[in-house]
Parts: sequence; C-alpha cells; structure tokens
Amino acid sequence: MNKTLNMALKLLIICAAAALALGVVNALTAPEIQRLEDEAKANALNDLTVKGKADANKEIVVEDNETVSSYYVIEDNNETIGYILYLSAKGYGGLMTVMASYTVEGNVIGSVLMNNSETPGFGKKAEKEGYMDKFVGRGEDSNPIPLFSYQVEEEVDTVTGATITFMGVSTSLKEGSDFVKGGLK
Repeated sequence: MNKTLNMALKLLIICAAAALALGVVNALTAPEIQRLEDEAKANALNDLTVKGKADANKEIVVEDNETVSSYYVIEDNNETIGYILYLSAKGYGGLMTVMASYTVEGNVIGSVLMNNSETPGFGKKAEKEGYMDKFVGRGEDSNPIPLFSYQVEEEVDTVTGATITFMGVSTSLKEGSDFVKGGLK
C-alpha cells in the first residue's frame, strides 16, 4: 500500500509540473497567437474587399446562426455593395473558419480558408491560391454554389481525396449566400 501511495504521489508531482509548464507556455504564446490571428483576419478582410471599400470597423455579430458568426458591410460612397461574412465549416479535421465576400445578391466575390486542422496534402489544398476561385460568381439559382466535388467542372483533381473539406467549405459558402439573400437573417 505504501509503495502504491508513493507511486501515486510521484505521478501527481509529475502531472502538476507538466500542467504548470503547459500553463506557462500558453501564457507566453497566447498574445503572439492572438496577434497572428488578428493579422490573418485583417489580411483576409483586405483581400476580400471590393474596390478596397470594406468598413472593417463595423463587425456585426450574428446570434443564433451555426454558420455565420459575424459580418462586415462593404460600402462604396455610403452605398452597400456587399458583405464579408465570417463562417464556420465542418471539415475532416474538425471546425474550419472561412471568410467570404458576397454581392448584395448573394454571389460569392471571394473566399479565404482561415483556421483549420485539415490533413496536409489533402484538405490543406483548400488554403492554396486559386482553390477558392471555383466558387467566385456563384450563388444565384442559375449558377448555384457546388456542394459536391463532381459538380465542379474545373480543377476536380484539387478536390480528390479532400471531399469532406470541399463539402464543408462549399456548404458554409452556400449558407452564407442564403444568409445574404435572406436579408442577413
């Protein structure tokens, strides 16, 4: 019994030391991680603006929507010409974040895959330049956002092996389009 108690005490000390070390590392790296996330978001906002007119200071938080968490209004001469939505998507590696810009009619102007844990070599292809181009201009009933990889005529090879990632991104973009078409409700 004494031997078991001694072993349990040693294990407790090791676990406490490991937890303390992880806490210290987290405290030291959290500000840098937040800075990098803020920088990535600012870059995405800049990349997704139309004519550089997005008002990034007016983030509007959306309540009770599983896909759209917030959006920005894109204005040109005080006229609303589109929206940038912050979307959640379900990928192979878990939740992903997608930022996408839309016309007021709900057509995709551009999109960027942000935070994700997708598989390198497969799902990570969605981060590459040009991957999201297949969604640009889509959203109308006559030109819907493709929800399955076989609906995309061009660049099908980039989707092979990453069907779950593709479906997660495309579903979130479609729900974003529907959100814009529904009057942002």
